Amino acid sequence: MGYVAQQAVLATVFEETPDHIDELRDLIRDECGARFADLLVGPVNSVINGDRTYVLAPDGSKEGWSDSDIGDQARRLFVEHFSGVFKYPEIVEVTYGTDVEIPTVLKMTEDEPS
Repeated sequence: MGYVAQQAVLATVFEETPDHIDELRDLIRDECGARFADLLVGPVNSVINGDRTYVLAPDGSKEGWSDSDIGDQARRLFVEHFSGVFKYPEIVEVTYGTDVEIPTVLKMTEDEPS
């Protein structure tokens, strides 16, 4: 039957790249469907330093359902997009919910070289 594991991906970036979010929304819509493209939120501008954060919200489906697999694909597209467009994106995937014993945060990118 499956269990609910809410999975969201967040990306914070520092560089200006116009119109990239529309390209990502179109890609998710083409590959995963309009319902999944509607989960894309942002940019949310930070108060200081000009950072911008984007979120791909949870799809709400149970693990093992076909919609969960499509949500996995949408999250992969999100991570690939931000990793390809930006030099040093900060990306995490958060998993949480009533069916998840221990919420997790998985870092999806490498640290900026010092």
